Amino acid sequence: MPTGVGATTVANDPSTQGLPFVADPAAFFASTERNVWTAAQFGAPGDGVTERRQLPATGILAKLKIVFVGTVDVTNGTAGTTTSTDLWPYGLIDQLVISANAQNDIISCSGNDLMALRHVRHPGFLIANDTHDVYTGGLGAAHAVTDGDLILTWEVPVAIDPATLVGALYAQSRAMYLELRLRQAMTADLLVIGGTAIAPVIAGTFFVEVESFDIPLVGDAKSRNLVVPDLSRLHGYQAHLVPITAVGETRAPLIQTNGQLDRLIFQAWEATPYADATDRVLSAEPDAAELDAVRMEYGAAQRPLDYNPAGFLMGANIEHYGHALPQDYYAIDLLAENPPRDVILMTGVTDLNLVVTLNAAVVLAAGSAVHMVQETLLS
Repeated sequence: MPTGVGATTVANDPSTQGLPFVADPAAFFASTERNVWTAAQFGAPGDGVTERRQLPATGILAKLKIVFVGTVDVTNGTAGTTTSTDLWPYGLIDQLVISANAQNDIISCSGNDLMALRHVRHPGFLIANDTHDVYTGGLGAAHAVTDGDLILTWEVPVAIDPATLVGALYAQSRAMYLELRLRQAMTADLLVIGGTAIAPVIAGTFFVEVESFDIPLVGDAKSRNLVVPDLSRLHGYQAHLVPITAVGETRAPLIQTNGQLDRLIFQAWEATPYADATDRVLSAEPDAAELDAVRMEYGAAQRPLDYNPAGFLMGANIEHYGHALPQDYYAIDLLAENPPRDVILMTGVTDLNLVVTLNAAVVLAAGSAVHMVQETLLS
């Protein structure tokens, strides 16, 4: 399988633009300072509404953390039962985008996609042990939801590696405009109302925490330069859907980019997952497999990764992270063992597909699809 690191992303690396910058990771880390602060807060924008915020134009942007603090009122004084869908509760963020210069959506995914990535990046993290986030009911579909507090956290890793800051964004430039766009989900896609209850109300505030690093000036009196880390690549985390039209094999093409594929995180849906409170996400559980097999394929014939039955992939995820991913997410993780050996150079392959095989007993309905999120280092 071809591997590689791709070429320099010139727009993000001031040391390549004739500016008084030097790319020297060792000198940068010896002199920089970490900064963590709340850069923005805004009220919940409302069902289907998008909030736009410019990200601070200072330093090296490494990570965002988004916290929602609010309440959910499901009864409003009337009778009835409210039940969660697959999107509850982290799907409250329907789409989150980080855009550079209004042209490149470096990160474009849902709140649930960020929740899955958090489990991948932090193997010791378990929902059951999370004492910060608060929500009524349980994670995912078919839980009874009552009135209560709602505190949710999403980590947005701008840099793919928090130690080296590879993939971080050089924000301190008039040539770089960074924007955060957050679209709130429709409440009816999160919660299903029974009886005579009127529509639930979710109210509260989103807080955006920024983690960035100062750009130090190093050297002696004769020669002083601004120093940056390795900014030659951008970190992408981008979601897209491929419809499923029949049981059996579905070929889901990956988005071809100039860069390397590091992880592919995905779900298979038998129907639009928020159509009702029934679990619509297909599982590879060995005792009741709906997702029979999964493979990566390129060049129409090469099958370097072939998990048949798909439970083998679940087993690999448990080995890598200590537990299966929540809500029937699965990860083909090319960073977990030996990245230089395993990552895929996207320009070095043709016709790269994820192929999923659905059990013949699966009953498809409207909205059935393969939901994929590609984590890449972009060139």
